[in-house]
Amino acid sequence: MIKAIIIFVGISIIVFLIDWKFEKFLPIKKGWSKCSIIKVGCSISVFYIFFFSKFSVTSSGFDPINDYEQKGVLVGFLSNIKTLIPPKMDGYSAERIEEIIKEYQGERLKFSAIESRPNIILIMSESFWDIEEIPGIEFEKEIFSNLKVLRENAVSGELLTSVYGGGTSVTEFEVLTGFSKQFLPIEMTPYYQLQDLSKPSAFSIAQYLKHYGYDTQAIHPFLKENYNRNVVYPNMGFDSFISSDDFRKTESLRSFISDNTMVDRIISEYNTHKSKSDDPFFQFAVSVQNHPDYARERWGNNETISVIAPALSKEAISGLEDLATGLYYSDQSLGRLIEYFSNIEDPTIIIMFGDHMSKLGNTVDEIYVDSGWLDSNYSNCDFSYATHRTPFIAWSNYKDIREECGIFISSFLLPTIFEIYDLRGPIWFDFLNDIKEICPGYSLNVALHNDAEYSCRQTELEIETYDKYELMQYDFLYGEKIGQELFLKNRYEK
Repeated sequence: MIKAIIIFVGISIIVFLIDWKFEKFLPIKKGWSKCSIIKVGCSISVFYIFFFSKFSVTSSGFDPINDYEQKGVLVGFLSNIKTLIPPKMDGYSAERIEEIIKEYQGERLKFSAIESRPNIILIMSESFWDIEEIPGIEFEKEIFSNLKVLRENAVSGELLTSVYGGGTSVTEFEVLTGFSKQFLPIEMTPYYQLQDLSKPSAFSIAQYLKHYGYDTQAIHPFLKENYNRNVVYPNMGFDSFISSDDFRKTESLRSFISDNTMVDRIISEYNTHKSKSDDPFFQFAVSVQNHPDYARERWGNNETISVIAPALSKEAISGLEDLATGLYYSDQSLGRLIEYFSNIEDPTIIIMFGDHMSKLGNTVDEIYVDSGWLDSNYSNCDFSYATHRTPFIAWSNYKDIREECGIFISSFLLPTIFEIYDLRGPIWFDFLNDIKEICPGYSLNVALHNDAEYSCRQTELEIETYDKYELMQYDFLYGEKIGQELFLKNRYEK
């Protein structure tokens, strides 16, 4: 109702401006009074209330332009405008934010003479998840030989992602910022509709590292306009962005630039940077090789990894063979990148994570239910937990650290890795690690508990803790930015 009123008021203001300022340039046709146009505005508002609530017409969020093309101007406009209206949060006040940040001031900011500034290579791998965990399925060969070695000899764990089957940029946004999609409108895709990202000072780990002397670069071997990355990356602190337009000689798998080609570019860009600068280098790479949809035919005449799965349909098996083959090559590319930097003296950390799990077969739950991964009488909570988990690893060539981290939400990935490797992250990361210690995550009605269990609701302590998290995020994205020093300073500063 409130959104409808806002739309009505907006239309009324437009009518007033036309009548007051632009009447001689945009004359209202004979027979049309201001009253008549305002009635149209009322009709649109009523249409908004009835049509959108009755038929559940919403923004895709992932591509607002497509909403206009597929649904028409009116529906496209009305379905997207609500994501641009700043929400109001109960309990938000300057006093409450100041109370929270007091815990992260004073004694927490003591100076330390020890400083480590390794190169950081952060890779988000398209549709990278452990399909070998699906019960009742045999693969022709081992899919994740390198991932398994890294799980035993490096830092590893799982992410509870906010998206399933698509929505890559949401996971990306959460990892780069530490913000949670849980606290944003459900229809929103941040890279398109979050207004803070349209400003040059938008926070991300790239912005923070750049502030402390890193050179920063993003690589995505696909269209630069995809998810509005060409607009938001510079605002988030990336010095340069390499898209598919910048790739010349490439290997193509499944009609996409391969992970192998992307790894070649990561290495070549590192060497180019090293030849020109002594500054540490932060590279963020987003692969595209294993992008949906899935069918064996995507490989043409090339051989795919065969799958034996008696309980699954032909369509599901076809999709599994396609994805399994792609994931095999992704794992091999990861192994090659690790091998290269294991022979480099320059201190470097490599972090890899998957963006989301995949929809395979004829329905969203087919392979999970038919294989027995998910009970046929599953709850929404059980479905979300079963279909929103991806692996991550972190490895370095200068510290031999082995740690299994369990599962937590995507937003906590970098705070966790920075703490493990004793890197100087923003105080915001200290805050997030404190949140994680009480509640490793809450997303899509799945509450992760610190005893490694999950349930469909948070405890009172977890609710109270997450309220603080939401308040701090709200303050930075929509509020007065009272706590912004948490995003720019680290705990070692004078």
